[in-house]
Amino acid sequence: MKKLLVIFCFLAFQAQASPVDTLARFSYSINIPDGWKTKENCTENDCSFLAPQDAPTDTFLENINITVADAPSKNYPVTKYTDFSIGYLPSVIENFELVERKKLPGNSEYIIYKGLKSEFHQTWKQYYHIKGTKMYIVTFTAETAKFEEYIGRIQENLDSFRIK
Repeated sequence: MKKLLVIFCFLAFQAQASPVDTLARFSYSINIPDGWKTKENCTENDCSFLAPQDAPTDTFLENINITVADAPSKNYPVTKYTDFSIGYLPSVIENFELVERKKLPGNSEYIIYKGLKSEFHQTWKQYYHIKGTKMYIVTFTAETAKFEEYIGRIQENLDSFRIK
C-alpha cells in the first residue's frame, strides 16, 4: 500500500510538472506559454508568440511580441524612452489610456495601457529593457475583456524574459 502511495504521488507530480518551451537561441530567452505557437519567420529583432483561439469564432489572438532595436545611445535611460512611447502611442491607438507605469530594477520599466486598434478594444503590457546599445521591448496584447484572465496565466512567462 505504501508503495502504491509513493507511485501515485510521483505520477501526480509528473502530471503537474509540464515541460516548458523556451526560446533561447537569441541574445535573450523567454519561456513560451503552454499551447502558444511561435509565429513564422521569428528573428532576434522581431519574434511573436500567438495564443490558441478561445473559440472557433475568435478572430483576435492574444500575443507576445519581442522587438530588439538599437537604443538611441549606450545605456540610454529607459525612463526617457518610456516617456517617448507614452507620447507617441496616442497617435496610433484611439482612446489611448495609460493604466499603470512602473520602474523595475536595472534599466527596465513597464507600462500598461489600453485603447482601440484595428477595431478591437485592446490592453497592452509593454516592458522596456535597455542594455548597452540595445533596446528590448516585450509586449503582451489582449482584448481588454480578456486581459486579466490572460495576464494571470502568462505573467510568469513575461517574468521569465532574460537578456543574456
